[in-house]
Order: sequence, then C-alpha cells, then structure tokens
Amino acid sequence: MNTQLGPLRGAWLVAGREISTRMRGKSFVLGTLLMLAIVGGLVGFSALGGANERTAAVTAQSAQTGEALRAQLQATGGKLALRPVADAAEGERLVRDGDVDVFLANGSGVSAVVDRDTDGELRGALDVLAVKAVLAEAGRAPEPAQVRALTPADPDRGSRLMLAFATAMLLYFALVGYGVTVAQGVVEEKSSRVVELLLAAVRPWQLLAGKVIGIGLVGLTQLALVAGAGLAAASASGVVTLPGGTVGTVAGMIGWYLLGFTLYATLFAATGALVSRQEDMQSVITPVMMLLILPFAAGLPLLLRNPADRLVEWASMLPPFAPMLMPIRAALGAAPLWQQLLAAGLMLPAIGLLLWLGGRVYANTVLRVGARTRLAEALSRN
Repeated sequence: MNTQLGPLRGAWLVAGREISTRMRGKSFVLGTLLMLAIVGGLVGFSALGGANERTAAVTAQSAQTGEALRAQLQATGGKLALRPVADAAEGERLVRDGDVDVFLANGSGVSAVVDRDTDGELRGALDVLAVKAVLAEAGRAPEPAQVRALTPADPDRGSRLMLAFATAMLLYFALVGYGVTVAQGVVEEKSSRVVELLLAAVRPWQLLAGKVIGIGLVGLTQLALVAGAGLAAASASGVVTLPGGTVGTVAGMIGWYLLGFTLYATLFAATGALVSRQEDMQSVITPVMMLLILPFAAGLPLLLRNPADRLVEWASMLPPFAPMLMPIRAALGAAPLWQQLLAAGLMLPAIGLLLWLGGRVYANTVLRVGARTRLAEALSRN
C-alpha cells in the first residue's frame, strides 16, 4: 500500500516541520540578535564617524601646499599622505581612478581637484589654508579654496555606500548561514536514520524541496526583521539619511535572497547528502562556500571603491555571483534595470538545472551511510 503524500502536500509538510523546528531554536534567536547588532553597529559607526586617512597627489609646485594641508589635518586628528606626480594630467587621472582622494593643483591660492565631492573635514582644512594664504598677502579679501569635481556630486553617496555594505553583510550571513544549515540538517537526518522514516511518507525530491522552502522562509523572516529594524534605526538616528530608492533596494535584496538561497541551498543539500558524518561535511561544502566567499571578499571592496568596475559588472550578471554582487551594485545605483533583469533571467534556468541535478544527487545518496559517495555515483541513474 502506497502511504506517500501528494507532491505539494509532502513538500509543505517537510517545510512546516523545518519552520517550526528552526524558529524555536536558539540559533535563530542568537543569529537574529547578531545580525541586528551588526546593523546597529553600522548605523552607530556612521553616526559617530571617525578619522580618515587620505592621500593627496601633489606636483613639485604644489608640494608646499600639501605639507601645509597635512599639518592642518594633523591638528584636528586627521592623516594625509602625499603622493608626488609629474603633472596635472597624472594627478587628475589618479583622482578619477580612486587612487588618491584629492589632487592639489598649481595656481593662485589653494586649488584642489576631487572625484565627486570632498568630505567636510577636508574641505574645511582647504578653506583654512586658503584664508591663511590670503591673510599673508595684504590688500586681498579672504576667499574659500577652489575645489573642482571631475564628476557631478551625488549627495546620497555616503548613504548609498552604507546601504550597499549593509546589504552585502546581510545577504552574506543569510546565504552562508542558512545554506550551511540545510547541509547540516541533511547530514543529521542521515546519521540518525530519521531520513528513513521521513522517506516512508514523502519522496526524496519532496524532502529536498521541503527543506529548502522551510529553511529559506525562516531565513527570509530573519532577513526581513533585521532589514526593517535597520531602516527604522537609520531613520530614527537622524544622522543617516536614507537615499532615494531605499525601499526598492531592500525589496530587491529580499528577491535576490530568494533566488540565491534556492540556488545555493540546493547545492548545499546535494553536497551534504554525499556524506553521513558531521566531521566530513566541511570537505564537501567548501567548494560551494567559495562561490559565496569569493564575490563577497573580492567583489565588495572593488565595488565600494569603484562602483563602475567593469570586471565586477560582468561577474554580477553570472548566476554563481549575481546573488551577492548585483544587489550591492543596485544599492550603489550602478546597475541599470536591464542588467538586473538579465541577471535574474539567467538565474532562473540555472536554478532549474541545479534543482534537477541536486534532486538526482539527493535521491541517489540520501539513504547511503558510511563512506563518502562519489559525485559520479551520485549523478548516475539507479
């Protein structure tokens, strides 16, 4: 007699079990508190600010101005490194590439070139130098420093950077944390033989789908709670101005979490099913972890430094890296809508392929205990 449940009912039964178990666990509460602490720390850091270490490009003619600017910033706790350049063209190129913060140009008074706009502390120091230069010359009225921006200033740039960084942190912790939870759950059920009881009522693919859906919804709940609390804290603090499109960015982050989690959770579940002991799990999930760590560790610094980086732009449209990189580019305002739609469109067939492959691996290995199953055997037809 066939006692197995229908396709949808079986998957949702497993999903409900995962939701009720995970949300009552200490790891959910502690994880939520940790993510809230991270978001709160970001808001607090933005509110408090801090001393910046900057670099100024100087020519032989403006080197003296650079020394004076460094002394002025040191008086208020700031730091400035000087980088000699041959001419104005080289200085402006370094500013445009983000290698230096400001180029002190030649000319009368104090003249500087920045990429977009300069922060208040640096601008104040430049103005003080300009006033001192005028006071040294009799008969001239005080005037502020001449600061020229190479590109139009974005008044929300600082807020966009903070929003992008917060988005990256939340996505990284959610995808890695709950992806590993999926793999751990698979291994636990195999080692305790609970999976044999579950498979008496549901099919292997239903068990896989239920685990992905259930744990994914738990992660989504946590992500929504933390994102909502972060937005409330940013608005209430008064010192962090949320840029235009913030709600859209948060909605996009949640959408990319759903796409990314489905993709990576399937990989985590399939690789976790290859082993039956917790101590063996790390070796099989490491390649999947690297697909998440690489764009976070390498792509995030590049994007925060130069949102228009071409390498990251192309990588952000590829399925393995899109869930981490595209939401950050969107938060920075550097991703056109067509690129976001293209990346999401490429994710869908990739998810379908991995669900098919992952379902086969899971079905072929979930009942195997003992030695690690080879991937070729797991993909073979039974």
